[in-house]
This record gives sequence, C-alpha cells and structure tokens, in this order.
Amino acid sequence: MAELYSAWNEYFKPVAYPDQNILFLPEKKAYKVVYVEQIPLSEELVYDFGSLSAGEEKTAQELTDFFEMPDLELLQLRYIIIDDIAVRMFQPGALGRYITKRKQMWIDKKSCLVDPSLKFTEFYHYKRRMLIFDVKNPTQYDTPKARIQFFGWRLVLEELATIPERYAAIPIGGMKPKE
Repeated sequence: MAELYSAWNEYFKPVAYPDQNILFLPEKKAYKVVYVEQIPLSEELVYDFGSLSAGEEKTAQELTDFFEMPDLELLQLRYIIIDDIAVRMFQPGALGRYITKRKQMWIDKKSCLVDPSLKFTEFYHYKRRMLIFDVKNPTQYDTPKARIQFFGWRLVLEELATIPERYAAIPIGGMKPKE
C-alpha cells in the first residue's frame, strides 16, 4: 500500500490505512478504515490548564469536549508538553493510563527528551469517551500557563458486523491491573 504523506511520516504513522481493519479494546468492536487525515500541530489543539503555583496540582481536568468528534471517527493523538508541568491521563475517567499495579506515572518535559517521537504519549479518542488529565507544577516557581499541544491522525470508520481475521488492535481506554 502507498504511504500517506505526513510531516512526521518517519516517526508517527496512522495505526491503519483505508481498507484496513481495527479492533477496539477492551470492547472488541471491529471497524474498517475508510479515510485517514493528518491533524497537524496547530494552536487550535493547544490546551491550557491555566496558571499553577509552585508545587500545585489540579486534578480531574476533563478534556472530553475539547476533542468533540462525530460518530464513526477516531483520533489517534500524541501530545507535547509545552510548559514546565507534568500530566497524567485517565481514559475513561476512572481508569489511569501509564500504570502499574501500584503506581501511575507522570509525563513531563524530561520524559519527552527520552522519546523525541512522543510515542509513549499516544492515545486514541473515540466518541465521547471521558478523557481526564491531572496536571501539576513540579517546580519551585509559579507558571502562568500549563499547556499541552495535541497532534495526530483522524480516521473515518465503517462498523463491521463481525471481527475480521486481520486487524490492528486499538486500546481506546485504560485497563485496570489485575490484583
């Protein structure tokens, strides 16, 4: 299949291309991709959590409406941390991402130095699934802004009645660790 042109094609490709199948986890619902479009870095996808005092933490910042999408469209996104902040994500609201049995990791600007492609920040957003971020200022000084910027891919889907033999598995939410 021909590659789609992308400004970051070498580092960040769509999870599937037109006429390929995906399977949402944990729901196990199958879809066929009918269209793919790049979502570029843009001011429209910068989210500002507001000012934070030194050491301050804001919890349960809901971004569900920030990514308002029509039915049968999927966003495959990554994010860049612009300011000196750390974030952790919950998707849906009660299920943390980046978790182990007893810990949930924070992502900060140093994390982005380890993985310049930002692959570890990648997530999928579908319909109105709740998307929550906690944000904190880990520094010893106040920050007037606490911004992250999103970019990625928009995939238009067609629902399939059965699970096909070949598909890409898509985690569209966190999963609780087993006890």
